[in-house]
Amino acid sequence: MLSTLAAYQPERIKQFDVRFSKPVFPGETLVVEMWADGGTISWRAGVKERPGIIALNNGLCRLDG
Repeated sequence: MLSTLAAYQPERIKQFDVRFSKPVFPGETLVVEMWADGGTISWRAGVKERPGIIALNNGLCRLDG
């Protein structure tokens, strides 16, 4: 997210929230999906090895500028 939407500028991140909704086990791969609406990015992360499982949900990142 930092590289993709904030151009490697961590000072632009003003708010970062997420809900842990399922466990992730060692060795599993997280696949992150992001949607941008101006300076607000919504996101979630699913577990590649367990299709349909969303481990991190309701992610929100607000950027400044």
